[in-house]
Amino acid sequence: MPTTVEDVTAKAEMVAMKSTVVDHKDNEAEPKVDHNRDSSVEKEVQENKKDEAKEDEVPVPDEIEAKTGISFPGKLDNGKLLKAVGLRKKSMLGMGIKIYAFGIYADNEILRELVTTEVGKAPSKPTKEMYQMVVDSDVGMMVRLVIVYNGLTVNMVRKNFDEGLGAAIKKLTGGRNEELTKK
Repeated sequence: MPTTVEDVTAKAEMVAMKSTVVDHKDNEAEPKVDHNRDSSVEKEVQENKKDEAKEDEVPVPDEIEAKTGISFPGKLDNGKLLKAVGLRKKSMLGMGIKIYAFGIYADNEILRELVTTEVGKAPSKPTKEMYQMVVDSDVGMMVRLVIVYNGLTVNMVRKNFDEGLGAAIKKLTGGRNEELTKK
């Protein structure tokens, strides 16, 4: 139970009341009505609704890529949410070198819409088919790369990214489309 007036008023719904004039014949003076009170109460109600909307937005926590310790924001300014994090490693001379960490961001509402139109009701756990459906769709995604290995040059990053992307394209196309891998 709330203990202070602020707690009670913060949780109670504000009701805009209209002032009314009661005609008392006993009183010769006419009662004064404060018309500004209506607008101030309405403003207070609107401010409370704005505050409640801000409280409804649950802050999304940052996600840390486990093998590198790189932190990725859970939500971007454009509203896209972090959906996955990972690490690109390269094996050289028998050593696994961490090249870059990445985070994949997408719009939650668009993903939900896609899944409900294709699958119907979203299952409690994601399936391989759902992942494939998202990858095959035109949903706008953003990838954030954070370079981990400090001895990298721009050309090395480009080559490494092309190798990884080329391997993924070969895997998706079954190695049939060499033109895509060389672009």
